[in-house]
Amino acid sequence: MRAWLWLLATLVPLASCGNRSGEVRGRVLDLNGSPLADVQIRHGSEMIRSDATGSFLVRDLPAPDWIELRHTGFLPALRPVEPNRSIVVRLSPDDGQTIVLRAVGDVMAGRRFFTGHTDTDQPPQLLPGDGVAPHQRLLAAMQPILEQADITVVNLESPLLSDPVAERTGFRKPGFHASKEYVFASSSSLAAALARVGVDVVGLANNHIYDALDHGLASTVQSLDLAGLMRGAGVFGAGVTPEQAWQPARQSLRGTVVTLLGCTTIHGAQHNISYVASRPQRKGGAALCESSRLRTAISSAGQSGPVVAMIHGGNEYQSEPTPSMQLMTDAALQAGARLVLNHHPHVLGGLRWTGQSLVANSLGNALFDQTLWPTFPSMVLEVQLRRNAVRRVIVYPLLLHRYRPHPAVGPLAEWILRGIASKSDAPWVIESGVMEVDVADHAQRTRRWWPLQSASDASSRLWRLQASVQRCGWNGLRALEHGQSLLGTGSFEPLLVGVDGGRGVLWSSPHRDQQLSRQAAYRGSWGVRLKRAGYNRQAVLLRPLHRIPVQPGQRLTLLGWVRGSSGARGRVQVSWYQARRGASVARFSHPIALTRAQGWQPLRVDLTVPDHVNALAPAIALDPPTIGWQQLDVDELDLVAWHSAPAVSAQPADWLRSRGGGEICLEEPLWPGASATPAPLAAWP
Repeated sequence: MRAWLWLLATLVPLASCGNRSGEVRGRVLDLNGSPLADVQIRHGSEMIRSDATGSFLVRDLPAPDWIELRHTGFLPALRPVEPNRSIVVRLSPDDGQTIVLRAVGDVMAGRRFFTGHTDTDQPPQLLPGDGVAPHQRLLAAMQPILEQADITVVNLESPLLSDPVAERTGFRKPGFHASKEYVFASSSSLAAALARVGVDVVGLANNHIYDALDHGLASTVQSLDLAGLMRGAGVFGAGVTPEQAWQPARQSLRGTVVTLLGCTTIHGAQHNISYVASRPQRKGGAALCESSRLRTAISSAGQSGPVVAMIHGGNEYQSEPTPSMQLMTDAALQAGARLVLNHHPHVLGGLRWTGQSLVANSLGNALFDQTLWPTFPSMVLEVQLRRNAVRRVIVYPLLLHRYRPHPAVGPLAEWILRGIASKSDAPWVIESGVMEVDVADHAQRTRRWWPLQSASDASSRLWRLQASVQRCGWNGLRALEHGQSLLGTGSFEPLLVGVDGGRGVLWSSPHRDQQLSRQAAYRGSWGVRLKRAGYNRQAVLLRPLHRIPVQPGQRLTLLGWVRGSSGARGRVQVSWYQARRGASVARFSHPIALTRAQGWQPLRVDLTVPDHVNALAPAIALDPPTIGWQQLDVDELDLVAWHSAPAVSAQPADWLRSRGGGEICLEEPLWPGASATPAPLAAWP
């Protein structure tokens, strides 16, 4: 009921803003591919039903938004949709015993949420003293997917305090951990906000829950308790003693008891005050991961029903699990955990399917103020449990914009999902903006060979993969390389739920001489128009808000489409950095030769990352003319990292590159009733 009320109260005003345009055509099927008639599809105040073929049409969709689907005998479903893009939704049967659990990554609403980020013109998202409603708005875009689940679980990555500002004028306040490099704190109001958006269980087993020491842990538990999230049912993972920290949370639903417990491998022993609960130190904190204790806790809890283990550890910004994390994950699986959720790296990891249990190597950030590009893609992981078995796994892609999570649609969603699939050891299928793990071996696989023509000159040829395909063979005279897109948002299209079109998500803020414009679109609805007058002294720059991690020696290609007025002096500018913070150590500049006055032309610049460089910031610059003014339109930007590609690979790629022609075999996993993509790759330009 609360999901319906929220949709009526919140999505109706959003849907009514601006010009009403756009529509979504779709089909509703069961898991066998058979059409479902008379399904209720709700968007805002509009309610329609699918016809005998399962088809439906949602009108008046001016921007990406949620639709909800309900049908007797099936579990309700939600999907983010994009205007003028078709969708297929497959409903799960409701046998009265299936539990829908949804999990997201790290949650923290302090630090830059209050101060903003002057380097990137990110404004503050909260004001001192803000209550529950402003905190709830931080999660409003994904509230429907959180509150519709039977169980929603998050990792709370900070203590909750009445005064959440840990540092003022460069000095750390008393009462916080004195020797840690970074400490976090969020407002006590975040607890009630989490409960209002549908969070049922909060995990505290991490290396930041003790940042405000014992009084911060007590304040956190009290705030959660007042919000209805109580220890033993809605809270686990930390306490004043190790025994209390290991106390699990239990949720009883539909005749099944689901147990959630967690621990962290990051103990903080290098400090005088650790992060974990300790009897020798007579202090509270998080539960410390020990493989024997983890096995015992899971084995004991597993006698009552399925167990979800949340393990916090690994290396920050590294998607692959470390040996210690792999050890703990394997221990949890051997003890019988059906779901293992790992946190801490702040970037997305892959999924692993054992045939019985699912591992999420890292769920990334759900609400966080970090400023490194790979920390922005995220996900909602849905696992459908029937008694002690995993029945279905669905991944919904998110992107953090201004530190807030927003469901992604269209090409942006597919980019996020391909990134997860590329790191996964699990059979996956991407369809209509979500990714599923084929836990029942239900997907069919279509293989086809496609010709790739060589370039007319000595340069390499590029192809963009248009569907979620895997490589099953390559016959060519030259080696084949696969490319990973590092940008994801270079189309400038409105592809996030809850973000107005024309905002330029994760790009430098629009201003008088840099504007998102429909007239500047190469294709789609939006592009960027740069303008510069002769009286200006400096170039106008279009650049991502944050630098992008790279590796020394890595081969990159910057791609895009440009057009400009006669005489426009455009160039590609790349700033190289040795670290995630600090000034650039070198700069690369490449002129854009406009050979087609007022006409679109492809832009391609091949780069090699210099030694000792670990991050870059690409930009498109327009230098001022001698007199008058000039303009440059830019669209479809991408930055591709290249890797040697084996002839056969289950991992998806965004791009292909070869200096010679040949034939490539592409395999596409398809659910029953789905059609193969007519053209899964296209030559560029």
